[in-house]
Amino acid sequence: KKDIKSMNKLKYVMVAGESFPKGLGKRCKNIFKGVQIENIYGPTEAAIYTAGYSLKDLKDKENITVPIGKPFNNVRVYILDKSNKLSSIGVAGELCISGDGLARGYLNRPQLTNEKFINNPFKRKEIIYKTGDLARWLPDGNIEFIGRIDNQVKIRGFRIELGEIENQLQKIPEIREAIVTVVGEEKDDKSICAYLKGKDVDIPYIREELSKVLPYYMIPSYFVEINEVPLTLSGKIDRKALPKPDGNTSIGVEYTAPRNEVEEKLVQIFKEVLNIESKVGIKDNFFDLGGHSLKATMLVSRIYKEFEVEIPLMEIFKITTIEEISSLIKVSEKSIYDGIKPVEKREYYKMSAAQKRMYIINQMDKETITYNMSSVLKLKGKLDKIKIENIFRELINRHESLRTSFTTVKDELVQVVKGVSEIKFKIEYREVNEEKIQDIVKDFIRPFDLSKAPLLRVGLIKIREDEYILITDIHHVISDAVSMGLVIEEFTKLYKGEELKPLKIQYKDYSVWQNKLFESEKIENQEKYWLERFEGEIPVLNMQTDYQRPVLQTYKGASKSFIINKELTNKLNKTAKKTGSTLYMVLLSAVNVLLSKYTGQEDIVIGSPIAGRHHN
Repeated sequence: KKDIKSMNKLKYVMVAGESFPKGLGKRCKNIFKGVQIENIYGPTEAAIYTAGYSLKDLKDKENITVPIGKPFNNVRVYILDKSNKLSSIGVAGELCISGDGLARGYLNRPQLTNEKFINNPFKRKEIIYKTGDLARWLPDGNIEFIGRIDNQVKIRGFRIELGEIENQLQKIPEIREAIVTVVGEEKDDKSICAYLKGKDVDIPYIREELSKVLPYYMIPSYFVEINEVPLTLSGKIDRKALPKPDGNTSIGVEYTAPRNEVEEKLVQIFKEVLNIESKVGIKDNFFDLGGHSLKATMLVSRIYKEFEVEIPLMEIFKITTIEEISSLIKVSEKSIYDGIKPVEKREYYKMSAAQKRMYIINQMDKETITYNMSSVLKLKGKLDKIKIENIFRELINRHESLRTSFTTVKDELVQVVKGVSEIKFKIEYREVNEEKIQDIVKDFIRPFDLSKAPLLRVGLIKIREDEYILITDIHHVISDAVSMGLVIEEFTKLYKGEELKPLKIQYKDYSVWQNKLFESEKIENQEKYWLERFEGEIPVLNMQTDYQRPVLQTYKGASKSFIINKELTNKLNKTAKKTGSTLYMVLLSAVNVLLSKYTGQEDIVIGSPIAGRHHN
């Protein structure tokens, strides 16, 4: 009390260095009467003080994190997206600073200076500093600090701002402090974990409150209650010291132990598929534990293998707990699980269904690049060209698909796996000025001859001493998006000097397995179904266009990208959850409705890419 009385003699108190928790702001207003408390924001590179917010403007009824305020005089603040364009009000972006007091750069660190201090796109002959902080404009002209861009992560294809989740958690009255991190090492096994400090924390209630304002993929998979927030010696949050989720971690559901052998096996399958070590109960939701559609296919496969019961993938979106899945297994008929096994070495192998389709399309137009899967990456820093070339050679040796060519033998479509010594691979290396890159990339992406392996080419362009462009071009007949993700992951590990586990099967093994399956009665029944489904004349979409539909399909077209707001995103996700479907299904239905309104037709056929991986 004595300290508080002495504090009340002050006129101003400036607070800086960390974000101002909402609870602390209200408490300070109540304790320090007559003292003007200012929340100050600013990095060293901008002479510390950039913006400020007076707590006298903080309304008592508002349950929000204290804003960092408005820019001071002679300072300009921009909130920019990845393309250095202005972000709209309420849309998160990188906070950038210009004006008086800005540093000229970092001493003896030209590369970092060029990265952080860039030309102002809105004012000539001026520099702006990219802070690396994530923020957004509020409707009243104040700025809300969200967190570091470093805390922006990608989980299961969604880019997630951990600071946004923390902000929403801190708006819940029972929570005094919240820290959100990512747990899990592998790309496909990462999950969101929230650490909460509060009084009488009710996890199911918190999960429900978050679902009202955040999309499902931003809801933490784990909630850990902590007594104190670990701090570094400098007083900042020590995220590395936070406890890892364990058997006592809550996901918002009271733990119920397995009651029989089926449920015990399902618990183990859940833990292996989701790659988690925490305790899993029979009432825990598969998707709340970090599951997604690709993991669901793995779950179906594991259940099939363990119990010899086929559960349609769609059912996993309806019956999401071990208790429900166990009940379904007990009443389902058994079928024999046919696993994929390595086959003996042959001169050639039959193509898979997907390869046949791709090969036939290619034969119709051998000059097409429609099915070239290309990527262009800008690399900065010291690069070892020889090492990169050797790593690609190692990947080609490792994956038979990268040594596979396609032809016909006795009127049968076949694939030929070349030996390691038969493959001649070399990176196409050039040193050019930056202005010529676009033309080089355009010339690099060219048609493949499917009869010659490898159906992969790699180019490396040196622009300057520490800057390169890496181009990869691979034909879709030997790869897809999932495969490329695995190759990139393996490339990264090899570049770091890590060892890779041997592969159990190759793609040719899958092709032989699939062709054997096609000869079975089960596939005959499926074929019969689809032939009946498309019996007669297949409907043609009667779109009203200002040109005549070409006789042969072309791939000339364009794409239109746009961003939907958070409110609509939440509604779509809730619709998917309510109907037991995926977001993809909801959006596909919307496309069907749109096309129906344009054409007046009800019977519409839409082609869609698929991932046919049923074995793990």
